[in-house]
Amino acid sequence: MVNTWLVFLRFQLMRGLLTASEHEIELELVKTTLAATGLPHWKEFISAWEASC
Repeated sequence: MVNTWLVFLRFQLMRGLLTASEHEIELELVKTTLAATGLPHWKEFISAWEASC
């Protein structure tokens, strides 16, 4: 589900419905929300995500 949301955000950026700064804000919101859960699999997800950037 999270991956689908990230693809959707990227698509909205490509369509011009989000600016680059709005896109970054949304990505940070996703990271913050996932990190706030404290669950290890989301920490691992965020680490892999950041390593791929």
